[in-house]
Amino acid sequence: MRYLFILLMLMAGTAHAQFVEDFTDGDYTNNPTWSGDLSEFKISTSTAIPSNLRPGLQLDNTLADTSYMVADYVATLTDSMEWIFWAKMSFNPSGSNFSRVYLVSDQADLTGPLNGYYVALCYEGADLIHLVRQDGTTHTPIITGTVADISNTTNEVRVRVKRDNAGNWSLYSDTLGTENFTLEGTANDVTYTSTSYLGVYCQYTVSNATKMYFDAFYAGPIQVDTVPPVVNSVEASSVFLVDIYFDEFVDETTAETVTNYSIDGGIGSPSMAELDPVDFTLVHLTLSTPVTDATLYNLMVSGVEDLAGNASVLDTIPFAYYVPTAFDIVINEIMADPSPAVLLPEREYVEIYNTTSLPINLENYTLRIGSSDKTIGNIVIGAGEYLIFCDDGSEAELTPYGDVYAFSSFSITNGGVDISLLSPAGAVLSFAKFQDDWYQDNFKDEGGWSVEQIDPYNPCAGKENWRASVDAKGGTPGQQNSVLSANGDNTPPQLLRANLVNDSTIRLWFSEPMDSAKVLNPFYYSIDNGISIFGLPYGYAPEYTSVQISLDQPITAGTIYTITVIDTMTDCVGNILELNSSARFAISDSIEEGDLVINEILSNPTTGVSDFVEIVNTSSKILDLRFLTIATLDDSLQLDGQNYIAPYGYLMFPGEYLAITEDRAALLNYYYSEAPNNVYEVEDIPAYNNDDGIVVLAMAAGNIIDQVEYNVDMHDPLLNTTDGVSLERINYNRPSNDETNWHSAASTVGYATPAYLNSQYSEAESGDEITLSPEIFSPDNDGYNDVLNIAYSFSHTGLICTMQIFDERGRFVTKLLDSESVGTEGVVTWDGTTEDGAKAAIGMYIIFTEVYSADGYSNKIKSVTVLGGKM
Repeated sequence: MRYLFILLMLMAGTAHAQFVEDFTDGDYTNNPTWSGDLSEFKISTSTAIPSNLRPGLQLDNTLADTSYMVADYVATLTDSMEWIFWAKMSFNPSGSNFSRVYLVSDQADLTGPLNGYYVALCYEGADLIHLVRQDGTTHTPIITGTVADISNTTNEVRVRVKRDNAGNWSLYSDTLGTENFTLEGTANDVTYTSTSYLGVYCQYTVSNATKMYFDAFYAGPIQVDTVPPVVNSVEASSVFLVDIYFDEFVDETTAETVTNYSIDGGIGSPSMAELDPVDFTLVHLTLSTPVTDATLYNLMVSGVEDLAGNASVLDTIPFAYYVPTAFDIVINEIMADPSPAVLLPEREYVEIYNTTSLPINLENYTLRIGSSDKTIGNIVIGAGEYLIFCDDGSEAELTPYGDVYAFSSFSITNGGVDISLLSPAGAVLSFAKFQDDWYQDNFKDEGGWSVEQIDPYNPCAGKENWRASVDAKGGTPGQQNSVLSANGDNTPPQLLRANLVNDSTIRLWFSEPMDSAKVLNPFYYSIDNGISIFGLPYGYAPEYTSVQISLDQPITAGTIYTITVIDTMTDCVGNILELNSSARFAISDSIEEGDLVINEILSNPTTGVSDFVEIVNTSSKILDLRFLTIATLDDSLQLDGQNYIAPYGYLMFPGEYLAITEDRAALLNYYYSEAPNNVYEVEDIPAYNNDDGIVVLAMAAGNIIDQVEYNVDMHDPLLNTTDGVSLERINYNRPSNDETNWHSAASTVGYATPAYLNSQYSEAESGDEITLSPEIFSPDNDGYNDVLNIAYSFSHTGLICTMQIFDERGRFVTKLLDSESVGTEGVVTWDGTTEDGAKAAIGMYIIFTEVYSADGYSNKIKSVTVLGGKM
């Protein structure tokens, strides 16, 4: 509450007035009543004002001017008294941009002649704090400060001025804005011994017309400190050094008395205690017995006095020496779009969670949101506890939900942003590459709901480990996530590929985020052909899915090199990469027309799956896709929608396939692939029409490498729907735009073959063939020839196949394929059971295979097998 009260005390016949103003009532027309240029000030909740002081007084003009506000303050200065206030100037002051706080004035108009004293925040261009006496229009500094530097782009200071009954003045400052004051200087002056007014005075240019702030005014009898100091936090910087942070300046003698401190666990009192020479709230303890790493201790503190002589009472504070490693603390919840609010405050926040059993001090750690780095101050996150990050305008509203650390500014892009927590050395402790599809809820991603991590012990899984909160409030800041569930990662990582950056630098790509300490160790790799690693690998933080390695010499054209992992590497949760995993690299050849061909097109995917285009290297060359693009043609047959496929490079060796899609995970979740590592996710591919369109491979310069004009009539006419069915090229050596060279993928492979041999692939017309293996089989589960494998090879594509089993008397036994779309090659297995699941009798059986296609082709093939067994 903002208030003014006049306390009349009869002390030696002298009247003393006490003035208090903090603007929390939002009104400067009552209690007390201010006058002056009121229209050029406002009561503000700007984030430029610390949250514990809001609201405060802010200059609010649009023109260059001189403005003042004044309040009645009638007092005599015959006894000791003091003045305290907080001020901030968000600019570097100068002779034309400065402020004053009048402590004593006999006139209400602070812009005219008057008699009194004021504190000058910059005096005649000198960026120091001054105490100035004003005699009419003459200004005389009586104290020139020596401590506070107010030449910065932002200058925040709390000022204290004392005067005793003999006219001895003392000027103090605290540039942290707290009340740990440092003496700036002293002087004696008894020129004026009474006052009628107190006020603020601002002179400014237009660029600074809103950048001055004031709050927390006090004038009256000297306030006596009766509160003992309290320990804010304890931090062990090594096994022998422990730092104690008090909430106020402490006395040097008692702070350096070692018997005022004791640590349990057999450590005892320190061998030395030293008050920091700069920060008088900080005491450094040196231990004679080291603490044990990652062990919780208790520090007992008592008898340490503040500068007023108040001694601390016994306080016990837990601490540990522990250097956090990656994912000890994890980013656990993100409120990016709080509007419209559900039941939480309409405020953005990021929550972190301490997964360890030890408290961790986050001082000098960095929260990185996009490209904005925010340094964290002295705050401890307890074992198994949460901490909420927000801006200081949100602190008061979010504090009821848990521990909060506020920054002066804080913003999360609704659509997604990279968020990281970094150690003081810059190591990644946690990261979240937040995207708006993490909500996995089309309603909640419109605002008001947070995204929560499902399993805090699987912190690198991205979208698969996050979803929208299901808590009725819209989120769970400061508490256990509402979606908390086991969602572990048991999949080992893979080394996907290597590509050439230049002739002496390669870049490796892994399938998932890796343990940085291992992938950045040069001794974990070996390269053949006489090549060694030069220096340390460079990791691409925060995920470390890729590292760059310098070679000790340039590689030679025409030689294929192999890099091999020769020591144990793990992903970020400890799954082990297969030892001796390797990747090839070489100097590539130029890409020419026909070297790469379009081999498969999915233009009409099912819901939740993206289009894909498969290409194959049909040449004998090693090709780098760095400058290759995927595109289409516009109505004038010019390249359109051109997008790079692999702007950082991708080496394709002869005969290799590559399936290109915008959502790799969704594609592999729906379709089987024999080579999932060759399914490659790109940022964008053109939006191909479902039924017809043109797919183009072109170099960035515009020369076309291959193009295919597709249409729905190229699909099998016997299909009921082409949704989710890819078009496969029958033979990649035949022309791309030969419509008879394309056909629907077979149903037996799930209607697509991303990144491996097409189901409809056929070299040439060579007849139809059924091969049985073994010739005699015995389904007795003895592990020897228990099943019959029926391999088929057809010369025609687009076939519908029915395969039935008959006994030697022509009686129907079972049906293995029933009018199913098949590719040119495949295998069907018979386990020796009949249609009703019974075991077939020993004897001879006929496999009758019938195929036909929409173009009128048909064929019937009979094959004979023997089902044997023990008599």
